[in-house]
Amino acid sequence: MLSCAAPRRLQPILDELDEAKIQALVNKWLARLPDPFTAAHHAPGFDPKLSMRQAEFSRTQVFDRPVSGRHLFEEIIRENLDLGRPSKVSLIFQRRITKRTPGTFHSRVITQGVNRWLPISYQSTKLKQYFKEDRALRTETARSTTPMTSASDGF
Repeated sequence: MLSCAAPRRLQPILDELDEAKIQALVNKWLARLPDPFTAAHHAPGFDPKLSMRQAEFSRTQVFDRPVSGRHLFEEIIRENLDLGRPSKVSLIFQRRITKRTPGTFHSRVITQGVNRWLPISYQSTKLKQYFKEDRALRTETARSTTPMTSASDGF
């Protein structure tokens, strides 16, 4: 399990993370890694480029008393079985959903062994909530620049 000794010091660093800093990190590593392109490839402009297909954001809430966290998650599942309905999707994503809105709307609870998770999707955004390592409530949000399928990325 990962932890951070000084989360208050880490947050300002993460807040400053922007496109320029990410590009600088990519450039640093591209300069160190072997270049698969020859000079003949680079001449017409075949250079590596940074591209993001998907961005993921997550929040993990760790419980001192894991049993309490498990009970909370079970209650979240019971209270939110209808999250996939259009009226609920419109609240989560702040969008007006009408009969003409494309896509399917549904909720499901997935059970793998004793681990259950609650997935919700709308267009290119997917949310997933589950109880991780028997002690933390994990909420993941993934936003794709291309439409996601339900079979992709574990959602």
